[in-house]
Amino acid sequence: MQNKSITEEKFLYNPIPKEKDAVPVWLCFPSTYMVGMCSLGYLSIFKVLDQNKDIYPERLFIDTEKTYHHIKEVEMIGFSFSFELDFLNIFKTLKKYNIPLRAADRTDEHPIIFGGGPVLSANPEPYADFFDLITIGEGENKTLELINTYREVRNNSKKEKLLKLSKLSSVYVPSFYDVEYNSDDTIKSFKANINEAPDIINKECVELTQSMSTPILTDKAVFSNMFLVETARGCPRKCRFCIASYLTLPARYPKYEHIINAIDLGLNYTSKIGLLGALITEHPDFTRFANLFLKKEKKQK
Repeated sequence: MQNKSITEEKFLYNPIPKEKDAVPVWLCFPSTYMVGMCSLGYLSIFKVLDQNKDIYPERLFIDTEKTYHHIKEVEMIGFSFSFELDFLNIFKTLKKYNIPLRAADRTDEHPIIFGGGPVLSANPEPYADFFDLITIGEGENKTLELINTYREVRNNSKKEKLLKLSKLSSVYVPSFYDVEYNSDDTIKSFKANINEAPDIINKECVELTQSMSTPILTDKAVFSNMFLVETARGCPRKCRFCIASYLTLPARYPKYEHIINAIDLGLNYTSKIGLLGALITEHPDFTRFANLFLKKEKKQK
């Protein structure tokens, strides 16, 4: 059974029917449903997985009461978090389903626990003991590749699964590396402890062609029934205090036409549109967006 709030959602895409052997995956957001349903990155990854017949994803929040998949059926659990303090809710989720907090204490009987998002991409090492693997960088394409690759070894041992997944670019398996620290807690050395693990793990950076936009609307979200459209990723200003600038370099902008198409789609379902980006006014066509909204507003009056 699903939570009542989930049954009141509007899907702006068509989920794909699942095969009988589709991989059961929990995609967890370490906050409430109201907050998680405003996370464009989290929902976009869910949409990508939900449009694959071989993956059966389910969204989980800290206030989720009932789930479709039983914990014993779930093979992978992914966490995406954007704020350091949200990590405490990851502990709460793992405890709720009797999953050991540390990766070293989990056996082949436990699901693979993976994580991604801005916090882990910025500095994965403080959280490394708690994840079987971490994806570094942008996850809208990598998560699908990760789970599809997992399908090839889903019946193997945990170590064999992780070894296969570690060969994907931007995938960090902490147990395959030894990290030595200086007295000030900076990293002194970082070395693979098995021959098969890559020496360097690169950050995933996608070519921003299509405009990411809200795939599911609900009036139960913090931004009730608001259709969000990504208009910029990264920021060329590079303010020293701003991790959003450095973490997603280089600054990229979807094409104007793609953004307009997304906005037109959203207007079929809601009158509330939100533009998302570190600095949306940096988009080379921002003035055109502003004029477009003014025209649409005048037509509605």
